[in-house]
Amino acid sequence: MNSNENETKQNKQTHHTILPILHELNNINKYDIILASNSPRRKELLNIMGLNSNIIRIIPSNFKENLNKNNYSKPSEYCLATAIKKGENVIETKQTELKLQLCNNNTTATDTDTTTSNTTNIVSTHMPISILICSDTIIEYDGHILEKPRDKAHAMEMLNMLSNNTHIVYTAVAIYMNKNNNKRNRQDGNSNSSDTVQEGEDGHQFEEEFQLKSHFISHSSVTFNHLSALDIESYCNTSEPYDKAGGYGIQGLGSQLISSIRGDYYTIMGLPIHKLGCELALLVGDL
Repeated sequence: MNSNENETKQNKQTHHTILPILHELNNINKYDIILASNSPRRKELLNIMGLNSNIIRIIPSNFKENLNKNNYSKPSEYCLATAIKKGENVIETKQTELKLQLCNNNTTATDTDTTTSNTTNIVSTHMPISILICSDTIIEYDGHILEKPRDKAHAMEMLNMLSNNTHIVYTAVAIYMNKNNNKRNRQDGNSNSSDTVQEGEDGHQFEEEFQLKSHFISHSSVTFNHLSALDIESYCNTSEPYDKAGGYGIQGLGSQLISSIRGDYYTIMGLPIHKLGCELALLVGDL
């Protein structure tokens, strides 16, 4: 192997995880990590990846998740479209929230004059790069797309359907970044944009437009044990099924319903952290 091949191999190896750049991503003055979800599980998974809670902002999407499923040839395409729409919803309807922390983060570094003992605040001229992470999870069984149950009867219907069968869990992720970086879009190579530069409350400018920088879909197979009517009713009497696709949570009481899985565990939880880490490493590495 020649030196060029060695260098190429080493460069590729640096993009497998975010471990080498965690110190950068956890610097609130450099990066603004936004999760477009109220899901405590997804926030927990970002923490597991090494992202500190104090640098993760929660700005949940209000997208109704009501796309016409008939417009998509595959459940995975529907799932991805929903994840992308969640991001668009946050960007279009929550500009104030998106801007607010950027202005707050960009205020203070303290400089002390050792001669006079006077302390002054210096405003940084660098705006952090915002990374907006959007995700959607669905279940497919026998051609049916299962999302969150509407009520107890619906949850019981879903679990009866899944009992003693294997289904597929899809999680789609869309990653948006603002244009504080002027690098290319890795997906389409297009960095042109008609961004409007806005001025924040602190007098500093930042560009409000976000671009979709990366998206991907991960899937895993889950096999349920045979569930009795009492098993199902007892589970549905808890609060666990009602905010989860398919009406169960693998990380909680619902783990007792499952006999085996094939694929990525975290995809089933709602955020495939291995693939997300790879994508973030590539995006940040491109800056």
